[in-house]
Amino acid sequence: MPDAKARLADMVASSSSNWWKDLLALWGPSGTGKAERPLRLAVRDNYLNFYLRGQSVARVAFDGQCRPYVDVHVKYAFAGAQDQAYARLTDAGIIHSKAGYSAPYAGASTLFEWMERAARWETAEKAEVERVVADNAGVIDLEMGLPAHGDQKTALRMDLIALEPNGRGSNVVFWEAKRITDGRLKARDGDAEVMSQINAYRAYLAQADHRRAVIEAYAQTCTLLVDFAEAASEGSKPLNLDPEVRRVATDHNRLDLDTIPRLVIFGTEEQLVAPAWQAHQEKLVAGNVPVLTIKTDAYRLDPPAGRGLA
Repeated sequence: MPDAKARLADMVASSSSNWWKDLLALWGPSGTGKAERPLRLAVRDNYLNFYLRGQSVARVAFDGQCRPYVDVHVKYAFAGAQDQAYARLTDAGIIHSKAGYSAPYAGASTLFEWMERAARWETAEKAEVERVVADNAGVIDLEMGLPAHGDQKTALRMDLIALEPNGRGSNVVFWEAKRITDGRLKARDGDAEVMSQINAYRAYLAQADHRRAVIEAYAQTCTLLVDFAEAASEGSKPLNLDPEVRRVATDHNRLDLDTIPRLVIFGTEEQLVAPAWQAHQEKLVAGNVPVLTIKTDAYRLDPPAGRGLA
């Protein structure tokens, strides 16, 4: 991606405003509150994805001449559009030639329009994932996909990828996020449906060449995150990145991999202590799945006894 990085660097160095500068100004690395910088950045294979609470608002990619462009779903780009298609933002503006849609790019105000429309599609689960990202600077990726393999017919996606200290550096760790009401976590007999997803990831990571590829990819991700943070900080307050992201960017040998995917489960205190749920959780743990539960009502102010609202 060297040529692509150089093209983006040219856009940052330009004296004129442009969409890349605008996206960087809205990017909040993990650990940054969404109110301050609402977009999250995920590095992919030769493209970048900017997410708003789980919705891909802008997909930055490159044409055959390595010229950068943005793909955006038409339902975000144009008010009232319902097509299952994407519009493209280039120097010429925003165009979806097949449907005849077009509009000028009006700077950050255009991105805010896209974000306003995208926010309407937020799901309860993605809202909880966003809370985790805002509170954990070690998250380095969202919606990571592995190619279909073995008996899998389609690619699977893991919700959160983070760095975790291992005493020598960091492990890449995988987290699948679910709400406690998700039926895929539960099974009266046999394994819960989520186990097929967990086992598919285990099978993929059981192969040494796959493990090496994942480690190399996330080492490069850390390098790119540092580069983009420096670009986003030009002329403004420096962006905060997890110190370990910066250390890995400098020394890729610090990075290793935990091959056991984990589950992070969101539920109220009442749901999490219910005996029926405890039985399901015990089955997951017995299947060698690390489980972290997060209370979604921990911030509530319970009234003292006898003081509840009538």
